[in-house]
Amino acid sequence: ECYMAALNIRPNFPQSLNNLAVVLTSQGKAGEALALLQAAITASPGYAEAHNNLGVLQRDVGAISDALSSYERALSLAPDSRNAGAGLAGVLSVGSRERVRGH
Repeated sequence: ECYMAALNIRPNFPQSLNNLAVVLTSQGKAGEALALLQAAITASPGYAEAHNNLGVLQRDVGAISDALSSYERALSLAPDSRNAGAGLAGVLSVGSRERVRGH
């Protein structure tokens, strides 16, 4: 409710868009969360946390190559981001396991 109230006041406020997207992701509402994360990134392209959270969502729905790109973008914007670094390591690990299974 708080994020919705904030968005009623400032509809393109990236932090509120991002935070509401995190809540929706945890509720399994990937489509709604995706739209909010894309809006957050459009409003603030340099917002590393939104790129990171986009990577989380993409990983969760199995879009590993998209998640890789999002984590890389997050790390290019915030090289010290532990969340993005861990996310990137995770998707690289998933990608490695998928390549092994494919052979």
